[in-house]
Amino acid sequence: DTLFIESWGISSGAPYLYYRWVYNAGVPSFQGYVSGAGWEPIGTLSVTELSSTEVLLTWPVAEMESITTSLSLGFASQWCGEPTYYCDHFPNGWGYPYVGYDPSNWFSIRW
Repeated sequence: DTLFIESWGISSGAPYLYYRWVYNAGVPSFQGYVSGAGWEPIGTLSVTELSSTEVLLTWPVAEMESITTSLSLGFASQWCGEPTYYCDHFPNGWGYPYVGYDPSNWFSIRW
């Protein structure tokens, strides 16, 4: 089996409009979205598969370059193709980020 998980995040004091963490077929990436330029790599994402149902994503918070200490996150897993795109969303129903989504359903974390 191939694990695919993608997370989108927003931090109000960040130099990026969005953050994106992707783990696909054993390859992790951590990116920031710059208006007019698109996605660019910004840091190091480490992934540990704890079990067949648990994955731990870690990255140095300083790489986010945010002046705040909070982040909102939404997760998606499995690719199903158009029009659904992601087979599962967590929390449920936050939507496909390239078309429309509701970040009010995302998790808020602080450090």
